[in-house]
Amino acid sequence: IGKIKMYTDTTSDVEPLVSNGKTKGMQKSSKIAILSVASLIVIIVVIVLIVALPKENETGNDTIIGCNGNMLFVYDRSGTSKIYSMTGYNESSEASVIISSFCVNKTSEIILFTGNYSAGLSFCQNASLQDNTELCMLDVTTKTVFPGLIDTHVHIMSQGALTYKANVAGANSFAETIQRLQEYIDTFADRIERMDYWIDGRGWDQNYWNDFPENELPTRFDLDAAFGDKYKIYLTRIDGHAAWFNTAAMNAVPNFTDTNNDDIEGGEILYFDDVPGNATGILVDTAMNFIRKCIPGPSEEEEEVMLENVINEMNMHGLVGGHDAGAPPSDHELFKRFVTDYPDKFNIRLYSMATSRLHPDNYTIYRYNDTNNRLDTSAVKFYLDGALGSWGAALIEPYCDLNSSGLSMYNNVTRYYNDILFWWEKGYHIGTHAIGDFANQLVTQAYSDMIEELNLEDHRLRIEHAQIVNMDDIQTIGEKKIIPIMQPTHATSDMVFVPSRLDCDRTEGTRTRINGSYAWQSMLDAGVPALGFGSDFPAVGVVDPFLGLYAAVTRQNETGWPQGGWLPWEKVSKYQALKGYTSDAAFCAFKENVSGTIEAGKFADFIIMDKDFFELNEGTYNEIFQINVLQTYLGGR
Repeated sequence: IGKIKMYTDTTSDVEPLVSNGKTKGMQKSSKIAILSVASLIVIIVVIVLIVALPKENETGNDTIIGCNGNMLFVYDRSGTSKIYSMTGYNESSEASVIISSFCVNKTSEIILFTGNYSAGLSFCQNASLQDNTELCMLDVTTKTVFPGLIDTHVHIMSQGALTYKANVAGANSFAETIQRLQEYIDTFADRIERMDYWIDGRGWDQNYWNDFPENELPTRFDLDAAFGDKYKIYLTRIDGHAAWFNTAAMNAVPNFTDTNNDDIEGGEILYFDDVPGNATGILVDTAMNFIRKCIPGPSEEEEEVMLENVINEMNMHGLVGGHDAGAPPSDHELFKRFVTDYPDKFNIRLYSMATSRLHPDNYTIYRYNDTNNRLDTSAVKFYLDGALGSWGAALIEPYCDLNSSGLSMYNNVTRYYNDILFWWEKGYHIGTHAIGDFANQLVTQAYSDMIEELNLEDHRLRIEHAQIVNMDDIQTIGEKKIIPIMQPTHATSDMVFVPSRLDCDRTEGTRTRINGSYAWQSMLDAGVPALGFGSDFPAVGVVDPFLGLYAAVTRQNETGWPQGGWLPWEKVSKYQALKGYTSDAAFCAFKENVSGTIEAGKFADFIIMDKDFFELNEGTYNEIFQINVLQTYLGGR
């Protein structure tokens, strides 16, 4: 038998190893001897079977205990399998194509076979025999299996940094924000002292403060009143595009008060009465670096802890991959070091983008794409504007609640076109942050020009966010096969203030620019080749992708508001929502041949859950929050 563990359940299609048939015409004396030998053989076989049966998951908890074999057989024998391969759409069930089993080689991390139970078991047994290895069995009957989820827009080290930063995300009032900061000071007193009394935090959102004036931003004096001048406080807004600081932090920056906004490209310092030198305590976009560069960074040991923490958190929520949207060279160096030195800790497949704010030469030594696709650093992210929540998104017409059209990083398409062409010719895939309709119009025009002039076909040029888009530009995006990378929870977090920012007319039934907001279904109708979904964690989004799935199919917040959903015609189907986190997500990064589905020849990345997302409907979507990821597998491990 060797090391192959043959399955002998009589209900299976596998022939038992021992037959109970009788042989006629034997001499009586021979029968006794033969029966003795036969009995001995039976005993030996039974012992072998007891010891050498396939190692199935014990106690039904989907954990393979005591099996170190190289082959893994995942199966559901119930006849109502819930292994969703995401290789196609089943119209009758309005869900993914379903399979009953798949076989994995854990050394290569590759799925060798998918199909029905009997054929799958036979294939996997033969593969184990040929590989001279033990066959591990994983019974997922009564459970639900998806391909591993992929978040198409994340900020890995920003999320990891929350290990040590003051996290005020989710505070519903200014008072709660101050309380959270005080709790951080009490908890991290020793570290704050080592950091020369700098407090670095993130997550505030004045739009949700119930004790703060509407349409106003906090000032440095608000922090001064609470904490005096002992601490130098710098707090990044929830969207990552603005920062709030106190007077002590401002005074720690040489020549800060002498800085003029005319000298800042792609950002600004907000001033009281627009008088230079009299800063309010708010920095927007590129101006944030004036103070951020003065804050002591984490130690190498702390960075490693940060990275491990965020990877573990991703795995816990069923994420096996992410697209890191704009990482500095130091992050790429850390990722590369982990992949090569600590591969067992780098349990994700990361598609990490450089930032266009630096020259490509800064990234040359960190270009990397390993054979197991754990790390690919062949993309770059550009920035065209800021965020809507801090009035930084670049609009064609001014905001309804502020005499401004936002902040544009590029004022004409020619310079932007030349910049993306420069990186493209260096071999980088291109993604561009664009939120406002002006920014989206500019990127659509530049991409269209590049596609036509270079005669590009499979370009997969990406627009990161694509939040507010002119309806005509949506059609162009589809025609040119440009890929929108969108975040479902952005719609459900922003919907409370978007009307006051964009819907100036407010006339019932009129079509305004708000109708091009977070337009997921309109993008699909226009013919985009893929619709990548993600979270933008920790900026606005949270790591849990099931919150994104819920937002995508409901366009409601977690309390079920508004009834029927906000701009409900932009909801997507359950299948399309999951596709945005699986097969479409893989396609967005040129990885559709190796990931995104449960399919022979691809990496064995999958998750096991206790509830079936596809069985939920309009009346039960709130149960999405109750779905628990029981296990996350990367490469069959």
